[in-house]
Amino acid sequence: MARLVKSILHALKVTRIDNVLLWTDSFTTLCWIKNNKNWKQYIQNRVQEIRELSDKEMWRHCPGQLNPADLPSRGSSGKDLVRNEKWWNGPDFLTLPDDQWPTDPQPTHHDEELVRTEMIKHLQLQPIHWQVIQTVPKYRFK
Repeated sequence: MARLVKSILHALKVTRIDNVLLWTDSFTTLCWIKNNKNWKQYIQNRVQEIRELSDKEMWRHCPGQLNPADLPSRGSSGKDLVRNEKWWNGPDFLTLPDDQWPTDPQPTHHDEELVRTEMIKHLQLQPIHWQVIQTVPKYRFK
């Protein structure tokens, strides 16, 4: 999405717009963008590009049930989408004052524990991964 905004601004020959908001329905992605932590390399590279192309304060969370982009994955057919106002106009909350828009979920203690657990799993899996590679017979690569 950050690439798309950059392309649109370039095509319109606009160097800056003061009030751009970018929405994601992924709380995980929002955390990756907004938190200055080192993530796994693939994620870190994507997040770094997003941060270079957009300000992290531009990003907001749109709950999945309000996200019209999810309609096809919930079973809406092409015929349904043609007649669907949300598909064409976006979520209803965008017509309301911004103080009535969904707020970004705040991480809870439980979320922090899940992050720690995932980090520990990742660290524990690394040695196992290398052991598996080391046990592959050398003749298979000749």
